[in-house]
Amino acid sequence: MAPPSAAPQWVVLRRSPRTSMDLPEGADIALELALLVPPSLGARGSGVLAADPSGILLLSSSCGTDPLAATEPASVSYHLCDTVFKASSHVPVPERPPVDDDTGVAGLVISDNDNNIMVAELSICDNAATLRCFSMETSMWTTHENLRSPPSIKRRQWCSTYALSYRGRLWWVDLLQGLVACDPFADNPELHFVPLPSCYRRIVLAAHREGLSKLRCVSLSCEKLRLVVMNRRISDSETRIKLWTLADYEAGKWTLDFDVRIQDIWDHQSYQITGLPMERPVLAFVHPNNAHVVYFFLQQKLFAVDLQTAKVTESENSGRDDGQHFLAWELPSSLRTSGPSPTQESRSTFDFDSIADSFCGAYGLALADMEFHQLSRIALAYLNRKKKPEDNIYKFSERLFLQIFEEEKENNIRMKKYAHMNFYADTGSKKVLVFAEFHSDAVCDGDRDEWTLSSCKTLTGSFHGNSFSFKLMFMRNAS
Repeated sequence: MAPPSAAPQWVVLRRSPRTSMDLPEGADIALELALLVPPSLGARGSGVLAADPSGILLLSSSCGTDPLAATEPASVSYHLCDTVFKASSHVPVPERPPVDDDTGVAGLVISDNDNNIMVAELSICDNAATLRCFSMETSMWTTHENLRSPPSIKRRQWCSTYALSYRGRLWWVDLLQGLVACDPFADNPELHFVPLPSCYRRIVLAAHREGLSKLRCVSLSCEKLRLVVMNRRISDSETRIKLWTLADYEAGKWTLDFDVRIQDIWDHQSYQITGLPMERPVLAFVHPNNAHVVYFFLQQKLFAVDLQTAKVTESENSGRDDGQHFLAWELPSSLRTSGPSPTQESRSTFDFDSIADSFCGAYGLALADMEFHQLSRIALAYLNRKKKPEDNIYKFSERLFLQIFEEEKENNIRMKKYAHMNFYADTGSKKVLVFAEFHSDAVCDGDRDEWTLSSCKTLTGSFHGNSFSFKLMFMRNAS
């Protein structure tokens, strides 16, 4: 009998949800199922911004399709998803200034004693920096304005790509300039700037950012921050891959650990076995537990290279070639599994079936909760449309009920999808029950829901809870 396989310590996590309809033929279950959701939940503007080893994920509900795109507006709202206990928590929308160049990117950090979870946005524009922090302990946002930032930061050109949690701080990454660190738990937070190694510093122009995420990445590996850079102004065969370690983050000192020619990787027998062409790949991330192994994408295949030997250690089908759309997630102990397996393929299937089942249940709940709050904001905007700013306005108070169903007309020629919801709204002086109906022409699993408000009203004492929704739905189906 074969000995039990080692429990996987980490997985490759897809930032944007995928459905069974999206899986490329022959996709490895270890790569795909970590973020596999039902088709009905797959086409929404949501994504994973951060994944903590405790099992907490930070999800965004973005106006755009890419939660990490620099050109997209700041996320509309956030959710915290606990993959261990299969629970989710909605994070209320923070108050943001109505500016077009707000570059706030959210990160997730958990206190050393695990007693508090913090979601934080950092915006750096013009001559000011603003930190917005949401504490699960108080369930409130705190805004720190006009933070003093180091003069070496070119504020007008700063653009955070993502944020990492390291040593109790959040580190916002600008792949052109460097990293900005901050302790969101501090009463008076301060920004600490760590520039990139001097050989990569240059005049900051928007044109220099094009394609930069394919050539540079910052990852957390073996409890240190690592920077990987591929040079780009030469031919593919002359490309060199350099890996740096932030040896002293207070002094901003980087050390060069590896400088490898890509030709050495191409010439290795392990690379030739993959069948990949001799082309410059796209950077993905550094192995979280092995600081000399770097992952790349090429022709929709994810492969790992040991920079010590230039050897390809593994490769799998990925479905896309963009490293920004994947995370290396260190799993909490409760999501790690082990069992007997005679082959590598069946071991992956056994391990990740358990992980996927636990994760997808929590992720599905989070997406459903996120959709409820998106629809409630549309309804509240309608109720507040005629109110003056100085008047009391309706604010979301309590979730009650959401039902989505389809309607057929004219012998299946026309179909529509409807959503009925009840929730409580509060003005400060009174609490009212709200009913809203939405409709959408998106009835297929792969369609993106574009909801239109059909009806919205506050209810009197003659209706309670979700009874009005059930009555209206019964009348519609009866007709």
